[in-house]
Amino acid sequence: PPPGTLLSGKVAQVDDDEICVTAGPGSGFEGANVFIPLLHLSDFAGLTSRFKRVLAAPAAVENLLVLAQLKSGKVVGSLKPLLASASKAGTLLRNEKDAARAMAEGEVVVGYVKSVLASGAVIGFGGSFAGFVRKASVADRFVSDAQECLSVGQSVLAVVETVESSKKVFLSLKESDIKEKQKKAAAQRSKSYFAELRKLADLEEALAV
Repeated sequence: PPPGTLLSGKVAQVDDDEICVTAGPGSGFEGANVFIPLLHLSDFAGLTSRFKRVLAAPAAVENLLVLAQLKSGKVVGSLKPLLASASKAGTLLRNEKDAARAMAEGEVVVGYVKSVLASGAVIGFGGSFAGFVRKASVADRFVSDAQECLSVGQSVLAVVETVESSKKVFLSLKESDIKEKQKKAAAQRSKSYFAELRKLADLEEALAV
């Protein structure tokens, strides 16, 4: 399945660092295995261990977003609700043209931290497309090292600062840069958090029966 595809399926295997889900019928990719890194089980790092406990085989999984297909053929996915919602809404960035449009329209975009350097962080959106946030644009306060504020796998809300002719995309995570949209963005993140808590409670209750 190509990046950006949303699937449903069932948990086939749980390993220390990832969960394997087999796609179900109706998607056109029945039987395909998608591997979800633990950091992609939730938008919130504090909930990932709880999701790992309840997502035992053969638990049903919905809104599984395909992130990438590696050269080895392995398909990597995400269960982050913010990413799935952005994909459904057509606002998940796929290329520099999407980024330029988001910049022109002042959109808040959803992504996740792929890697963190002292100088900034690479923000992924799906497939091979990614942007970069310089450490000066990580927060409104002074940040000497981006790793003070960001960690790999973390979901982020951002605005596009620039799209260069070289197709490099630079982002800002500063609250002041997204303040006009912050109320809506914060409400979206809060809604995601409480929705995930309700989902966890239902799964944990089902396991207890």
